Amino acid sequence: MELNTIRLFEGANGQSALLFDGALALWIVGGLLALAALGGLAYRVRFWWREGKKLVEQPGYVTPRAPIFARIARLIAFNFMAWRYIGPIKRIGSHHMRDKRRLIILINHQTERDVLIIPTSLRLRVVRALMAVTQIFGIRVPAAAWLGVIAVHHDKNPSAALRGMIRIMQQDEDSDAIVFPQGQLIRDNVLKREQFFDGALMIGKKTAEKSSRPVAFLPAAIAYDRDPTHATWLQRLLEGLGWKKFRDFYGETMYGAAIAFGKPIPVEDLPNDYKAAMTVVFDRIVELSQQADESLKRPVKATV
Repeated sequence: MELNTIRLFEGANGQSALLFDGALALWIVGGLLALAALGGLAYRVRFWWREGKKLVEQPGYVTPRAPIFARIARLIAFNFMAWRYIGPIKRIGSHHMRDKRRLIILINHQTERDVLIIPTSLRLRVVRALMAVTQIFGIRVPAAAWLGVIAVHHDKNPSAALRGMIRIMQQDEDSDAIVFPQGQLIRDNVLKREQFFDGALMIGKKTAEKSSRPVAFLPAAIAYDRDPTHATWLQRLLEGLGWKKFRDFYGETMYGAAIAFGKPIPVEDLPNDYKAAMTVVFDRIVELSQQADESLKRPVKATV
């Protein structure tokens, strides 16, 4: 046996040894590449854990923009979760999401499921969103940082999140934003003007001041189907087999949903007064909420 070659058997011209050497080299190279990939993955996971820790500890902290892989994962994962926990989703006016302007999405906030529906319509757009720090725990810590979430510390310094959002929106020329102007869950979806905080419009106004691209507000509304007779055949089958909570989420079962997007409103088309501007947006959201509800055959209440 030679020092540089492992021979299982000797061929006519020593070809077997050379082939074995080549296979061994491929295994070594493959192993090294696998170790490098695992090392890189471990480094990135550790990085995003650290970013998530800063997110929950420092009011107003802004993580790096979501990388393309995070946005692909967001699209796949949220589509699956929306299918799993909501059911069929009707999208009305979804072509508005393809608008080339930077969009500040203003939408009603009804249940925890809202955060599953919106990303499924974003596709691969870069987006920032505000999220209560109390909802960021466990595996959500690195995930929130990875996806570009900005934590709202209601008990410490809630305005820091707004300042952080404005700062990063002014810096990133390709970022959009998701904002729930109500700032809390309104489970009965009875929309009232006083629920909608005027300051939410500041994000769009301040972003437009330093953006080279046009900025527009995109009003939207979500409605949920709570009619058991609208259950899909799969839902009926699984529940019939004993999986009663197939689409249970936070103690409530849904049978579908609808999301309606309105025509984007250019920032410059709204009144300079935030209160008057929010009234315009509120009226649009009420109309869209009614439209979404009608598509599910369920009326919606709205009071001013």
